[in-house]
Amino acid sequence: KAHPNLPSELLGGRSTIALRHSNAPITQDLLSQLKSPITSTSANRSGNPPAESAFMAAKELGPNLDLILDGGRAADKKPSTVVDVSGNDISILREGTIRAELVWKIVDKDL
Repeated sequence: KAHPNLPSELLGGRSTIALRHSNAPITQDLLSQLKSPITSTSANRSGNPPAESAFMAAKELGPNLDLILDGGRAADKKPSTVVDVSGNDISILREGTIRAELVWKIVDKDL
């Protein structure tokens, strides 16, 4: 569940917020320099394939972007795995890079 003080622009009309962890070296470098979390959108519109480059992200999202950090072509072509842990039941909303069976192994271990 999203904290009530979060700006509504981060929630997209929902009461929950997603958190993403990226192993991309450029993202890790940026976060270590900032020493704080950042907010951003995915590099594609919902339902469209993930952008594999800064050029593709710019083409997809156009003038709505304040900044594109170009880390080269994406190493992984799959989208992020999205797991909903906001309620009593855990559900996988989208299987991506992390396969569903690994998510369930982790969930079962933690229960």
